[in-house]
Amino acid sequence: MNKTKLISPAKINFDLKIKYYDENYEKHKISSKVVLLKIKDLIFVSDHSKLQITYHDRNNKIINLKNDIIKKTITFFDQRYKTRTKLKFLVHKNIPIGYGLGGGVF
Repeated sequence: MNKTKLISPAKINFDLKIKYYDENYEKHKISSKVVLLKIKDLIFVSDHSKLQITYHDRNNKIINLKNDIIKKTITFFDQRYKTRTKLKFLVHKNIPIGYGLGGGVF
């Protein structure tokens, strides 16, 4: 069973500016200065029989998220490309939820 470890550091977005709206892509083009912080979430991904996503806090207690961005993203792509993701995600949350320190996988 393959297991991959991803590091998702907290970040602060400084000087976010909308440059223009790209009508071809229907998206805004932005410029931003980002500072990565030392605090980070750890995400372990492995093969599984179905999609399973579990979040743990610093005390290893399970966190139930109402707005699970991993599940939303996978569901979107599974529907769009008619696939069925069979992976297990184990997320160790160190970045406080709702503080505006969004992680990004590196």
